[in-house]
Amino acid sequence: MALNFFALHNSSSIFARIAYICSTFYIEISLKKQAMQSTTEHTSTDERKAEQLRNLLRDSTDESISGLLEELREQGDFYAVEPLVELLFSTRSEPLKRRVVGLLADLSDQRAADVIARCIKRHRNAPELAALVSVCWQSRLDFSHHTSLFVDLLRNEPMTIGIEAYSVLDSMLPMLPTEQRALCLATLRKGIASDEAMDNAGLIAALLTSTE
Repeated sequence: MALNFFALHNSSSIFARIAYICSTFYIEISLKKQAMQSTTEHTSTDERKAEQLRNLLRDSTDESISGLLEELREQGDFYAVEPLVELLFSTRSEPLKRRVVGLLADLSDQRAADVIARCIKRHRNAPELAALVSVCWQSRLDFSHHTSLFVDLLRNEPMTIGIEAYSVLDSMLPMLPTEQRALCLATLRKGIASDEAMDNAGLIAALLTSTE
């Protein structure tokens, strides 16, 4: 009987442990599902707010937008970043666009770096591109995941844009890991070797000299 008792006791302990593990696993899965649902809902809310802001900006005067910019600066809402960037590529006045650049340069939400990089790629042929690229070196955001973008801009865009890309790289390269920095410099060196007459050859040479 004693043997049977201990056998039953051990069996009960095993089942209890299995039940505990299963319940813990279920709780973890539930929490992950809730987190994913919360993220999806948050993203949908941001997209909805961004669309509302786009409509408001479209229907407002430059003067009204100027007042709104101060409110957006204080609130610092991420959803406002892309609608504000798009203002730079609109027919709005130059003074308003300069105020937008100033606001974007004050951004502290790191997620904005990906939005700005995406908009740079989207507007490669726009005359206002230089203003947006200038935001990248004026701001406190980390654009190190987009180093190749600025290398490409420096190699292939006119000097008005190239000089802004140069400023981004000049401040960024010393902070990069050794391997990533070496790759960027090799790409720039290869570019200038293949086309010494390129618009930004002087800028590239200066960057190579100051970094190496």
